[in-house]
Amino acid sequence: MINYYCLHHSPATERKHYLTDLFNRQNLQIQWIEDFLPDCDDIINYPKVYCVHAAKNGILNNAEISLCLKHNLVLKKIGELNNEYGMIFEDDIKEPSWSINEYIPEIIKQFEEINGEILWIGSDPSMEIHTKDKIKILSNSQTKSRFSHCYLIHSSIAKKVLNFYCNIMAPPDWQWNFTIDYFKLKSCWCYPSIFQRTSIKEIPSLLRDN
Repeated sequence: MINYYCLHHSPATERKHYLTDLFNRQNLQIQWIEDFLPDCDDIINYPKVYCVHAAKNGILNNAEISLCLKHNLVLKKIGELNNEYGMIFEDDIKEPSWSINEYIPEIIKQFEEINGEILWIGSDPSMEIHTKDKIKILSNSQTKSRFSHCYLIHSSIAKKVLNFYCNIMAPPDWQWNFTIDYFKLKSCWCYPSIFQRTSIKEIPSLLRDN
């Protein structure tokens, strides 16, 4: 079974309108993760996290901490599942031209055939896999995170990495890179993939402007 989650910054109502229509067209049942607004006490009182990968100034800002805590929460939820997958979207995904319900079961089949442990469905035009195959799974020493806006993970792996991943050291994609290295996870990229509306400049980032 696949459980679908969307990490959403609730004041960004345009994003939710776009995504609600997207998920309805894709016939996906979504669990919305809208906790940890950047101005809540949990964020304001969170210890400073110094990281060269921060959006600016070498310190994770409130929006980045908010997103990190959303990822931590969804990872805990997936880790509590019984032998199931979780697919995580951030709220800046662009609707793909392909059917998620149609493609994801075959993507998972190929992912499992190579004993993959985390699958990056999100991509960027600069990191896209170029192939004539309908579906392709790639895994090598370079296939760490492709940003964190769309990925798939099994409940057993979520449970395994939970304590390490939830110790925030970096933005979510770099936190995953550290986690992949620490556990020597078999990290995979896939084609087809899903882009970010922010990275292709359709909408502004909520992270770099805070």
